[in-house]
Amino acid sequence: GEAPLVILIDEVGEHLRLIMGEEGEERDRRFSQVAAFFRNISAALRRTDLLVVTLPDQSAPYEQEVFAQLGAIENILGRKNVEEAPVKKEEVPEVIKRRLFSDSPGDLKSVAREAAAAFNSYYRSRASHFPAKVLEPNYFDRLVEHYPIHPELIDILYDRISTIPSFQKTRGMLALMARTLKSIYGERPKGAQYLMPYHVPLDDEEVRSMLTQRIGREGMAI
Repeated sequence: GEAPLVILIDEVGEHLRLIMGEEGEERDRRFSQVAAFFRNISAALRRTDLLVVTLPDQSAPYEQEVFAQLGAIENILGRKNVEEAPVKKEEVPEVIKRRLFSDSPGDLKSVAREAAAAFNSYYRSRASHFPAKVLEPNYFDRLVEHYPIHPELIDILYDRISTIPSFQKTRGMLALMARTLKSIYGERPKGAQYLMPYHVPLDDEEVRSMLTQRIGREGMAI
């Protein structure tokens, strides 16, 4: 087959700014052409290809119509999930670990059992403070299999967030976990044996965008 392609597209804001100088109907036509271009190029990508598009932030000196068009392009690129079937829930931990960690899941087994044993002991010593499911025998196995991501975080990602129609199950979860891991490695919080729900950096602008604007939930940004 053909070699993988890397396609870089820059200065999209400048191109849209130039279109703003056109007359009304011609401007609308050219805006439509730009949107069609991004739909077509994203649809043509193979699984081995990479498309990188740089979009300006709100500090750029553009009119609101340009930002509206940029938002439409971002939605086109964000929604596109080229020939990618959503993973099943039981596959999620392995997919995240293989894509985001340098060690293979097999290399983590001994550390995983140690961390799972510590959490299991903690839950049992404070049984009245936790839901009954964490005391079930198979929960220890879940802790081992999911390490270093806590099963409750996977449950939230898969059963709640990824049920929002415009949230991409696979790419969305990987992107959110990548930002969370970046935060963890930057801050190095004490006692972070597992990646927990409270580690998701909601003060990160990119994460807020993933969970609000990009999935049509702008009203939740606050």
